[in-house]
Amino acid sequence: YPCPLSQYLLADALGLSAIHVNRVLRQLREKKLLTFQRKAVEFHNLDALIALAEFQTAYLDQDEPIMK
Repeated sequence: YPCPLSQYLLADALGLSAIHVNRVLRQLREKKLLTFQRKAVEFHNLDALIALAEFQTAYLDQDEPIMK
């Protein structure tokens, strides 16, 4: 998807250093999970990225209990 933010702006918005954001994005790229370049984010393996982040969609649905 289009992402007009630079790594520096993204780091600032997240309250992180640009160096940290760069390292994390490099690790995600090396694991072939996503690419963030040329003002775009491309997901290569969304399921693996979700697993890495331990993301749970339950909190988005008010009717579904959150699994712990």
